[in-house]
Amino acid sequence: MEQLVEQIVKRKKGPKDALIRIITILGYILIPLICIALGYIINFYFIIIAFFILMGGIYIIWYVFSSLKVEYEYTIISGSATVSKIIDKRKRKGIVKFEVSKIEELIEYDNRDFDSRLYSHIYDATGRSDSDKTYAATITTEKYGRCVLLFTPNQRFLDAMRPYLSRQIVIDLFYKKGR
Repeated sequence: MEQLVEQIVKRKKGPKDALIRIITILGYILIPLICIALGYIINFYFIIIAFFILMGGIYIIWYVFSSLKVEYEYTIISGSATVSKIIDKRKRKGIVKFEVSKIEELIEYDNRDFDSRLYSHIYDATGRSDSDKTYAATITTEKYGRCVLLFTPNQRFLDAMRPYLSRQIVIDLFYKKGR
């Protein structure tokens, strides 16, 4: 019997998101102002262009702001795990797919930097809440080779992974928590 476990985690909003919002709003204000100034200096048609930029800018602002709403979906189906990125519930992109039994290392992430010489790629699919524990899984993918996946699974998701993990990972992760 196949086991299916899914979890959806919202991404944290950080300073990068705030910077993108500020740049978008500044662009929405400054570009039409420049066109209006050019309309007075060069040609009246720049004022008409500024009007169309203002109208199109409303859509652009909506699109950029909604694109910043990101969720990650973790799925396990009989030992095969998939991590997908969902952008504003309109676009889904698969980040990584791997067999849980092929995980080399699974540890609680403690905000350390990973040596870029040891790992070819770092997938960051962490969630919003600081109270959730973030885990780092070392996996090997066909596309990038040896990689690290940072994610924030709940206890139900970890329990679904447990039968497929190696014995040493299960002991270190589930039984040595007191250390």
